[in-house]
Formats: sequence, C-alpha cells, structure tokens
Amino acid sequence: KMKVTILGAGAMGSALTIPLSDNGHTVNLWGTEYDAGILRVIRKRDAHPRIGVKIPDRVHFFDADQLRPALNGSDIVVIAVSSNAVRAITRRIAPYLKRNIILMIVSKGLEECSQGIIILTDVIRNELIKNLKDEITIVAVGGPSIASELAKKLPTAAVYASTELEAAKISRDTFVTPYYRIKISSDVIGLELSAALKNVYAIAIGWCDGLAKELGEKTLDNVKALLFTQALREMALIVKIMGGNVETVYDLAGVGDFEVTSMSKERRNRTFGELLGCGLSPERALSELEKTGRGVVEGYLTCDKAYKLAKELENRGEINLSEQLPLLKEMYLVLFNSKRVKDAISDFLRKI
Repeated sequence: KMKVTILGAGAMGSALTIPLSDNGHTVNLWGTEYDAGILRVIRKRDAHPRIGVKIPDRVHFFDADQLRPALNGSDIVVIAVSSNAVRAITRRIAPYLKRNIILMIVSKGLEECSQGIIILTDVIRNELIKNLKDEITIVAVGGPSIASELAKKLPTAAVYASTELEAAKISRDTFVTPYYRIKISSDVIGLELSAALKNVYAIAIGWCDGLAKELGEKTLDNVKALLFTQALREMALIVKIMGGNVETVYDLAGVGDFEVTSMSKERRNRTFGELLGCGLSPERALSELEKTGRGVVEGYLTCDKAYKLAKELENRGEINLSEQLPLLKEMYLVLFNSKRVKDAISDFLRKI
C-alpha cells in the first residue's frame, strides 16, 4: 500500500481521499492557511462544507504549520491548491521531498514567468531543488471530475498524464476504484492546456444564460452552441501550436471537462459568466461569488494569461489573434477592458 499526502483541503483535494481510503492507502490531508475553517469542520467528522460528505476516519489531518510531518515518508504527493498558489506551494515542499517520489497536480491553470506563459507542470519543475528535478516524476490530472460527485462515489472518469508513463500507471493503480476510472496519457501539454483553457471558455458559455435573462428570453441555446464549438476550435489551435495532441482536446481532458464545466449550473466559471451576462462588472461578479463561498474562479485568473500566450504566438507569427482566436479576444475585452457582453457577442458574430 502507498502513503499519499494531499496538499489542499478544498473540494477536489478532499474528494480524492475517498478512493484512496477505499483502496486502503495511508492518506494525509494537509490544509493551507486558507483551509483552517474547513479543517475545523472535518476534524469533528462533520460533512465537508464544499463536497457535502464526511472525510473517511482513516485520513490524517495536518494544519498549515505541519507541512514537514505531513510529507514525511510519502510515496505520492498531490498538489490540490488554486493555480495561482502552485509556485508558492512547490517552493514550500521542495526541501521535504524525497527522491523517486511521484508529484501529482490537480490544479488547472497557466503561469507567467520570465520565459513567458507556461503550464503548471513546468512551474513545478522550475521550482524543484536542482538535484531533484530528474528524480521526481510529475503527473497532471485532467478530465470531467466534479469533486462532490466523486466524493459521493458517483461514476467519474479522469485522465492522468505524464512524460513518464510508468508514473501515470502507478498513480492510476493507486487511485482507481469501480466508481473512479482513470485513463493514462503521455500528452501533458494537451491535457494541461485543455484543463486551463476550458475554465476560460466556460465563462463565455455562462454569458448566454445571463444575457438571456437580460433580454427576457428563456435561453440563448443557438449562441451557446456556437460559442461552445468555437471554444473547442480555439483550444485545439493553441494545443497544436504548443506541441500538444489535438485529439486530447476532443477527448475526456478537453471536451469532456469543458462540457461539465460549462453546462453545470453549479460550476463557478459558468456562474461567473452568467453574472457578467446579467450586466455585472467582473469585480461585482467576483464579489457576489465570494459571498457564496464557491472558491476561486480559475477562468478569470487564466484568461489574462491565455491572452498573453496568444499574443506571444502572434508576435512569433504563428497565429492571427483577431482572426483565429476571436472568442478569446472578446473574453479578454469583457474581463479586463470593461466591454459589455452583448457587444462582445455581436462583435464576435461578425467574425463568423
């Protein structure tokens, strides 16, 4: 049996304790400073406030100042914090990691550094202690996995990707259960870009529900279908140029994850987009979501970085942003240039 430490007591990190416990592994759940309230609740064996189930009795809990004991002797370490915290968490854990450990990441996003815009596995690799870089394997997790459904043992499928397929297989064998099925892949670039970009484009799908309310209509499903299709086209283009496999975009890690993120009424990115479609400013929409305790809107954080990545590609002569990524451009203008959703959709339609 394995010893697995999960970093981040939010929804997905906590949900993953369920299949691990069912498989008889030793499980440590470490909470960041922002997880203190959650840890107080689940230590009393009350239901987790984000996923609605009790964490198994065999799970050991660790506070933010107990990182070293939490990591001690771990075979697998899972990073399950928001994307903007991945760099800082990697720096904190690097001194305590042993050689030949498997480092998994369920966070989804992009990061900006001196090299430009990079995927999160590259962020981790850059922050690892130099003599560990070649002795720690990294596995990225993607696919349509709603944490609350996984925690309730409802059928769920995910994709584990690594340049070292043996590490992906070990991770799969550690987590897989009859209700949690796992595919493995070597396309880390395609999986990570799909996982990050689908959060961005899910905001645009939410626009349609909000704008329908503004216009007094029941739905804007025609527009929603158009935006969904265009989002996949733009995701596939970015993945291809960045060296990933386009087929990944049209599989679980891409369209599968995008569907569940953009169509479920409970998803943060879609809901954020709906509030924008109703006429709220991005700042007001974020404030409204914060009141509900729904967590970080990853798509908002990632949109700026995705646009900068597109500009990098345009500057290299590899794309024409306005012509080939018109939806991403309009999203950026809505989120960061005060453009109204109605105007953004109208201008996008002129590109079709």
